[in-house]
Amino acid sequence: QPVAGLPAPTDAGSEQSADVTGLLQETTWHFALKVLDEEGHVSDLSNDAAVTTPSGTFLSGAGVEPDFGTLATEFTFEVTYFDDDGDEPVTRDAEIDGLVSAMAYVSGEPETGSLYRLATTLAAGVHSYRFLFDDGQGNLATAEPADRPVVGTAAFVMGSPGGETGRRYDEVQFEVALTREIVVAPVEVTQLAWNALMPVNPSTFVGDDLPVHNVSWFDAIDYCNALSDQDGLVLAYTVDGPYVTWHRGADGWRLPTEAEWEYHCRAGTATGLYNGELTEVHCGADALLDAAGWYCGNADAPRAKQQKAANAFGMYDMLGNVREWCWDWYGPYPEGPVLDPEGPADGEQRVVRGGSWHYYARDCRSAARGTFYPTSADDFVGFRVVRTPD
Repeated sequence: QPVAGLPAPTDAGSEQSADVTGLLQETTWHFALKVLDEEGHVSDLSNDAAVTTPSGTFLSGAGVEPDFGTLATEFTFEVTYFDDDGDEPVTRDAEIDGLVSAMAYVSGEPETGSLYRLATTLAAGVHSYRFLFDDGQGNLATAEPADRPVVGTAAFVMGSPGGETGRRYDEVQFEVALTREIVVAPVEVTQLAWNALMPVNPSTFVGDDLPVHNVSWFDAIDYCNALSDQDGLVLAYTVDGPYVTWHRGADGWRLPTEAEWEYHCRAGTATGLYNGELTEVHCGADALLDAAGWYCGNADAPRAKQQKAANAFGMYDMLGNVREWCWDWYGPYPEGPVLDPEGPADGEQRVVRGGSWHYYARDCRSAARGTFYPTSADDFVGFRVVRTPD
């Protein structure tokens, strides 16, 4: 059977596809796959999948590109209409979130496939669509509804590509759309800020402009609520012993989600560091990382705020100095695109991000993930605060 557009190898666990054309109608076809990797290893034959090619009046190739984006993204919905009798469609609609719009003819003939298209921008949220065609002879053709695209006020690809220096297995890329436009503190919480609200400074290395450290996840939660109370904001958290509830509609200070953290660290970049690509994995010299952050190659303790270059969003010390607590429980990434991911519903360890003075260069990458028990504290773990304004 003829195959067009063989898929190029990509990251492990990623979705790949190939178009199969020229198949006889009203015929059941069976498909199975084998995979060949770069080292010549061949997988076992996959499970069999069967499909029967349709005839009469039907739709094929239904989809939308891209499947995630922002309010400014133009989304293109496409479908190919077939009719054995050559009848042009009298209805050629795309239904998006229950609203119907006529699609524009692009090219082709009904017997061999006529392409129809609709391009539009969309509001934030997860959208659903389907296609509805009628050949005028009482024959209806529809495509299965699909939950796409995912739209946010910001969008990016989270995780790292397969060839990135220092990459780890748990950084499989997926698409993220964010709807909350948050305020992010440009620096990690300093000891001066901590001491103004909290009774005891737990830090090993003491200094007003040093990031507070030796704080547990629960300590960070308590600080967020104390800062919100001082600023007259609605508390983001309710704490009941070991249980913390996040009130997502509150405007008070809180920890960023892991996705929010990475988006504001990357600041529009897709490289290993927000100022370029990492070349060193351990504690050796790396010029770009040295310019942006403190790690085991240039520091033996936490350092005062704002001594390294900020990223394009004006954020300091997101690469190195101290690791930063995030809201999320640690777990494998979901398949994208995802709207406002917040991690698993429960777990054992919380996510820490950003690397530190105590860690290798590889741990300071924008995509690098770390974990820590929420009751634990150490001299290389601190945090920064964010909030969602009204």
